[in-house]
Parts: sequence; C-alpha cells; structure tokens
Amino acid sequence: MSIQSDSEPIEGSWLRSVITAALLLLIFFLPLISWPGNGGEKESWNGYDVVLGSIAGVGARYSAELSLAKDLAIREQATLDRFLTRVEKDEATARQARQKADADVGNSNAVKNAERRERRAEKSRSQYEQKLAQTDLTASPKEGLWSFYLYYLFPLMVVATYLLLAVNLARSLLGKFSSTGMAISGLMVFSSFLAAHAWLGIEMLSNLTPTGWLLVVLGLLLPIFALGMQRTADWIDALNMKIGTSVAWVSLFMVVVQFTLVLMRYIFGLGSIFVQESLVYGHGILFMVAAAYTMLLGGHVRVDIFYRDASTRTKALVDTFGVFGLLIPFMLLIWYYSLPYVANSWMVLEGSRETSGIPGVFLLKTAILVFVVLIILQGLSLAFRSIGVLLGQVESAGSATEGGH
Repeated sequence: MSIQSDSEPIEGSWLRSVITAALLLLIFFLPLISWPGNGGEKESWNGYDVVLGSIAGVGARYSAELSLAKDLAIREQATLDRFLTRVEKDEATARQARQKADADVGNSNAVKNAERRERRAEKSRSQYEQKLAQTDLTASPKEGLWSFYLYYLFPLMVVATYLLLAVNLARSLLGKFSSTGMAISGLMVFSSFLAAHAWLGIEMLSNLTPTGWLLVVLGLLLPIFALGMQRTADWIDALNMKIGTSVAWVSLFMVVVQFTLVLMRYIFGLGSIFVQESLVYGHGILFMVAAAYTMLLGGHVRVDIFYRDASTRTKALVDTFGVFGLLIPFMLLIWYYSLPYVANSWMVLEGSRETSGIPGVFLLKTAILVFVVLIILQGLSLAFRSIGVLLGQVESAGSATEGGH
C-alpha cells in the first residue's frame, strides 16, 4: 500500500501545520498536569517540569529499591550469623564428645555419640556453606539497572518530541515544509502522552489541566492537518498491513512448534514447558497484534441484516458512528482496566509460574495495550475513509467494509 510523497501537500496544510506546531511549542511551557508535590499539595507542571520530574522520579525509585535491597541484605546477614552460631555450637559439642570418647577408650557408647555429633557438625557446616553460596549479600536492587534506565526513555521522548517540533516549525517558516515531518511530530506528541500515562498511572487522566488536554488533542490533529484524512488513513493502513504480514509468520511458527511437541512426547518421550508456553505466546501475539490487520481486510465476523446490501453512503454513516460511538470508547475502556494489570506485571518483570517456563509474561500482557492502540488506529482509518465517502472525496471506504461474514 503506497503513501503519497511529501512534495504534494494538501491545500492549506502548510499554514495549519505551522500554527498547530507553534501552539504545541507554546503549550509546552503552560501547565500540563496538576500533580501532588512532596508536601502533599498539588503542583502545576509544564513540559519542562514533567521532564525534570520524570528524571527525579527514576532516581527516587532507584534509591527506594536500593534501600530495600540494603535492608534485605542486613536481614540475610543476620540469618547467616544465627546459622553460623548454631554450626559452631554443633562443632564445639562434637569436639567435647570426641575428647570424652578418647578419654574413655573402652566406652563404645561414648564413641558412637562422638561419631554422631561429628556427622551432625559436618552436615551443619555443609548446609551453612551451601546457604552462604546461594545468598547474595550485595545491596543491589532486585530489578536490574537496565530496567531503571528504561524509565529515562520517557523524558528523552518528551525532549526529542519538542526538538522535532521546533525543527519542523523552523523548516516550514523557511519554506521547506514537510507534511511527513509534521505528522511524525504530532504522533510523537501523542506518544509522549501515552508514555506519561503509562509511567504515572491511570490517575494522570484526572490530573490533566485544560492545556494538557489541548496538547493531547492537537497532537492527534496535527497528522490529520498535515497529511489530510485520506493520507493519514493510508499511513495507518500501511502500518497495520506491514505488522499483519509480519506477524502472520507466527502461525507457521505455531504449526512447527506443535508438530515438534507431538514428536517429542509420543516418539522420544520428552517434554518441555518452555516450548509448550511458546505456543501460548505465539497464539496471544498472533490474535492480539494482527487484529487490526484483520479489520483492515474486513476479516472480522460481522452478523448483520442491512449492512451488506446497503449503499456506500449508508455504510459510511454506519461505520463513522460505529467507530466514534462504539469502537473507540470500548477500546479506551479496555485500556483503562488493562493498564494497571500490565503495569504491575512490568514492575516485577513477571515471568512464568513454572521454573523452566518463559520469563516474559510481562511482554505477553503488553500485547493487550498494543491491540488497543492498533485497533483504534485502524478504526480511525475506517472513519476517515467513510467521511471521505460522505464528502465525495473517495468512492469507497476500502476492504474493511466488504467483510459481511
């Protein structure tokens, strides 16, 4: 699916994109979010404050984890010290029993008692050394340092977003307008909002200021202003087409893995939890990530009486209402209830419940959020094409309207 070149922007897009980019840069320095401060009172943060607050938040999170790790190391050391005291007591008792047996050579009971005490002392010492080898007394956070560095991606994204906006605004004013650059800028603005939403949590929605909501809306509208609805739909379709055709290979992977499992179990008598769980991962990724691709091709089951035989304009009206009145609100509801579920999984880097399973459950759960984003995008593509049909710009809304299964 091809995308038109930047050399032919739609009429009036230059002025609208310049104005929108300028507004986005201006809004960056206005209050975006009202967030509880250290004293409990709410503070208004602009974009600059959000970046600094996010960086400070990563440092505070690391310090808290480090303090917890130090407390854990102290408790582990105390446990080892108590264990060592018991070992030394057993060894002292064994020495005393041996001395008594050596002093009374003819006493077989004393000899047996000494041997029993020595075996117990050796066992205690061996258990202590094993526990000492298995215990990590280094005061380091449970999460690897790399996972904390991931949180720096959000402030870096905010900085990169506004640098890109500034560059595109300057290029536009110099007569080097790029509708693609403006569209990417808008997408990054909205992506920054999604990243902050995931980083700060659900409660961020209730703390956005009017200018914060305006930033979100303008970020969504900028690609449409810069590209036009039909080119925006082309972009979305191309994205989901690429993702869908790539993810489709997972089905071949699932067939090969299932065939391998059957051979392993019934011919060689072997089993593997890791391989079995890979089927679950493949199934989840295939159906969640490729759902928007299926929607693009009109492959979802549609039970209807009137839609299939309706006129193109009637279909466009139904699809426009369905996207904005049903699809997007329902997807946002899924996002709202799924985000804490996924975030909690990421916080502990959740792995398999089985010892030899795949340690990536947090990645599998993330597919829920990816599903929501891709479906909303594909719904917007369908809505934009349907609006184009109603305005007489295009003759059909595409293959998504031809399912009717």
